[in-house]
Formats: sequence, structure tokens, C-alpha cells
Amino acid sequence: MVALRRFELRSTHPKCAMIGLYTTGLYQSIVCENQLWFINFSLLNRFIYLFLMKINMNPKILHLTLHKKWFDEIVSGKKTREYREVKPYWTKRLVGREYDEIWFRNGYSKNAPFMRIEYLGYIEENNEYVISLGKILELKNYEKVLNNIDL
Repeated sequence: MVALRRFELRSTHPKCAMIGLYTTGLYQSIVCENQLWFINFSLLNRFIYLFLMKINMNPKILHLTLHKKWFDEIVSGKKTREYREVKPYWTKRLVGREYDEIWFRNGYSKNAPFMRIEYLGYIEENNEYVISLGKILELKNYEKVLNNIDL
């Protein structure tokens, strides 16, 4: 009889909160999204690497540039929505697309303030796209005092 060991990998991807790995020595079985795969032990590391790269390392990103005033308000938590006019440019970037994160920059320089925020979707209201902002995931090159801000 072969001992069965279980390993778990946690993921932030909504479709795959946990990957269950079962090993019997020569073969591995991998359970994710209610599917079971058997995999040769020598391929296990490659599979895990490629799978985790797919679900965690390639988020769909909406890139936006902001003026300092609006950047500061989002960082402080006062501003929870971003507004863009309904124009062909923004329609092409928003309608029919899904994003995981929004990357905001305050300027175009290499060291411009930068933040990553959860993307919660958008609605069309009064000839504007209203983009809902989630929690701040990362904040870089921001010089203001962050005493009252929890990241």
C-alpha cells in the first residue's frame, strides 16, 4: 500500500482558491476547479510554475494617469470612483472588457507616484463611465505622510 500525502497551495484567483496536490510517489494528482489531473512527478514543478503564473502573475490591468489632486484623494480614501467621459477611446477600453486591477500613475516619469487598486467594475451614468475602485494593493514613490492610511 502506498501512502497518500496531501499538499495545498493557496491562490488569490477567484476561480481557484486552493489547489490540492496528492502524491503517491511516482504520480501526482492535482485538483483545481473541481477537476482532477494526474501528472508525472517530473512534470509537477513545471506544471505548478505555469499554472501559478497563469492565475496569479498575469492580471488584466487598466492603466490610468491622474492629476496629483485626484491621486491624493484616492490614496486618502475620499475618492472611491473614477470618472471618464463616454467617448470612443474610453468605450473601446472599458466596454466588453474585464480587468483585475487598475494601475494609477501621477505623471509620466520613471519615479512617478504609482498605485495598484482592485477593479470593481464600471457603470455608465450621465454620459460618463463611473469606475468603482476597491482597496489599494500597492503604493510606490508616494512622498506624503501615510500615518492615517491603512494599506
